[in-house]
Amino acid sequence: MRAKAIEVLLFILFSPIAFGQGIDIHERTGKTRVYFGISVLPAQSKVMNEGTGLEFQQTPANTISGSMELGILVQGWLSISIGLRYSAFGQELRLAQVTGQYSAIDSENDNYEMRWTGTNVQENQKLSFVGIPVCLGFQIPISSKIAFYGKGGIDICKPITQSYSSNGVFSYSGYYPEYNVLLSNLPEYGFPSDLNTNATGKLNVKSVNLNPIFSAGANFRISNNALITIGAFYTYSLSNLYASDGAATSTELTSGPSIVNSMMALGNKALVQSLGISLGLIFMAK
Repeated sequence: MRAKAIEVLLFILFSPIAFGQGIDIHERTGKTRVYFGISVLPAQSKVMNEGTGLEFQQTPANTISGSMELGILVQGWLSISIGLRYSAFGQELRLAQVTGQYSAIDSENDNYEMRWTGTNVQENQKLSFVGIPVCLGFQIPISSKIAFYGKGGIDICKPITQSYSSNGVFSYSGYYPEYNVLLSNLPEYGFPSDLNTNATGKLNVKSVNLNPIFSAGANFRISNNALITIGAFYTYSLSNLYASDGAATSTELTSGPSIVNSMMALGNKALVQSLGISLGLIFMAK
């Protein structure tokens, strides 16, 4: 999805008939002008967890983001802008069944092996960022009221939402190798069966990230100093968002009854991407 989207947007971005956003269509050449733009960005987005070793099903989320920008129009065809952008991403992960085990010590200092099974496990991950996008854009008019545009840049962003919620049915048993005994269905000893579990927590992502952004579409002049923009946009994470160094090999999906960790914590890499529609207004200074 990422490769195809980048290919299409770059083709449009550098096509000789598809340049620029934030430009008065009548001023193909002329003086430098300042403009202000706002956009609403409905999209389908993903949070991709890699290196978990789990075979989960995943469903992208429908999200709404937004941006505003202040830019300079140079010679009626080149724009340089800086702005403020809110970007939202989400993902639903599902596991029909998953098992695991880890070493533990009970209240009497006896070593045992905790064995667990989870069924119908579902996790919803949500990430959102506030960022400062710096962009370069171009356009060529095709009439007095319509122009194609292309735009690209980098969004320097910081997470403001980084949460997950999960639910599932978990069963626990304890194997004591010293006594060759397996204890199960004993909730009073910490080994419950068919325990309905709901959990929430915080996703461990880096405090600052760089997300490239691309957009392409058309500008429609509605007055001498105002335009409507309609197009498509694509953004993704340039590098790993996950803040941990390498795979968290000691982390289990569950570390005990009523405790469920994020699937992101089981892997070594997390990425986001979003593909959607850009709807906006641009106001030109006189």
